Amino acid sequence: MTRSFHEIESPLHPGRFIQREQTLRAIRGHERLVAPGTGAKAKLTPADRILATVLHLRKLATVNLLGQLFNVSAVTISRANQAVRPEDFKSSETVVTL
Repeated sequence: MTRSFHEIESPLHPGRFIQREQTLRAIRGHERLVAPGTGAKAKLTPADRILATVLHLRKLATVNLLGQLFNVSAVTISRANQAVRPEDFKSSETVVTL
């Protein structure tokens, strides 16, 4: 049985939204000042954000290449990567300085 990407991703989206809101609330230190959905519209769909993150983390494409493929800037791809990656994955990364 083959499942589509949408069938796999859609159950994750509501929980991911709640987790993201909690993270943003902790960063801001208070609730939102404006309603969700106001402001600039997202250039990437949630499925595209996940796909771009997986491709980048698997080292199959650079952010510049992904930006060209999705017709957005490399910065947009980088921000999508930061927003999509789980918190435990972010904290497990180590920076090596020489």
